[in-house]
Amino acid sequence: MRKIKQWGFCLNVWKFCRCTISLSSRSHLASSDAIYQPLQNMEKSDDRTEVVLLATGSFNPITVMHLRLFELARDYLHDTGKYKVIKGIISPVCDGYKKKGLIEASHRLAMANLATKTSDWLEVDSWECSQKQWTETVLVLRHHQQKLTNANIVDTWEKDAHKKGHKRKRENSHQDKPNSYLQENKAVPQVKLLCGADMLESLGKPNLWKNEDVIEILSSFGIICITRLGSNASNFIYESDILWKYKHMIHLVEEWITNDISSTKIRRALRRGMSIRYLVPDSVVEYIQNHELYSEESEEKNSGVILEPLARNTKDSQL
Repeated sequence: MRKIKQWGFCLNVWKFCRCTISLSSRSHLASSDAIYQPLQNMEKSDDRTEVVLLATGSFNPITVMHLRLFELARDYLHDTGKYKVIKGIISPVCDGYKKKGLIEASHRLAMANLATKTSDWLEVDSWECSQKQWTETVLVLRHHQQKLTNANIVDTWEKDAHKKGHKRKRENSHQDKPNSYLQENKAVPQVKLLCGADMLESLGKPNLWKNEDVIEILSSFGIICITRLGSNASNFIYESDILWKYKHMIHLVEEWITNDISSTKIRRALRRGMSIRYLVPDSVVEYIQNHELYSEESEEKNSGVILEPLARNTKDSQL
């Protein structure tokens, strides 16, 4: 009887030791996981450069091809593993551009807003089209880059001030900032110009673009160019000394699903009473019909008038 009790006692001791060792092992594993968790988070951190795509132009009217440009560019940049596109901006040109057939900016802006209403990353900006005179593309790029820079400075400065227990008003958030403050904080998203092959080729037309503007666009921002069927963007870059010098700042994106939709063809179809459904968003089709846009009369607007950038740059070159 005594031996049975002794065996029972030994069995209980063995179970207790086994349970204690098991709990200790689990605790050790848990602490190990806690130690390595920061390393795992570091491995998952996103160190890609944030990019904002900016497309300028007439958008007369905006088409599904304009929207596709953004999707193609975003896919391409993400596939490189180096960039993360956080936003796309559509910036219609102002009426002062004086392009033949260009309808009022208010209509073009409204149609662009309708076209992007269902997008979670595209937006329309009215700054350029609200200007009284035509604004050079390089100035539009500077404007949006500066907005991003200012937003980053204010956001970071206010967070830093909050951590230190300081409460400062937004209107005073730029005061007393050291010049190196921006460099001490996270990188500001980069604005890049999004365009089609036709705009890229226009960079070589005499007096349409200033060489210094082209150089700044390429060196400070960069271009994402979506090539069209039959275009030879690579050859054009080769034939241009400026583009060749900055070819590393030009990303050519091939459109494998061919799409030859253009605003010019849309306006032509409308003048001839033909359907444009599925070529532009339905909301834009409805807007055009309700406002009776794009007639033979509207196509003659600015007829015989020299395009503003061409007129301005030609005048400057003669001084």
